[in-house]
Amino acid sequence: MTQADERSATLSQMVAEEIRALMGRRRMSGRQLATQLGVSPSWVSYRLTGTQPIDINDMHLIAGALGVGVHDLLPPPEVAATALNCH
Repeated sequence: MTQADERSATLSQMVAEEIRALMGRRRMSGRQLATQLGVSPSWVSYRLTGTQPIDINDMHLIAGALGVGVHDLLPPPEVAATALNCH
């Protein structure tokens, strides 16, 4: 994500970007993540593309499937501070 993108992104979009990066490092597809989570590939796609915001429960499930802590999905505080405040 570029600095301009970071300034215009929501926290959910920033988390989705980190999830995609972790999946890439593990060479894991969205379909594989969906299988591990016991959800549909659409469920994963909606969250990773921003159609459906990622909530804390989603983060917990996804972090477990990726073998990381929930905190590992969050951007650094200085980047998170730039997130758009979308309600």
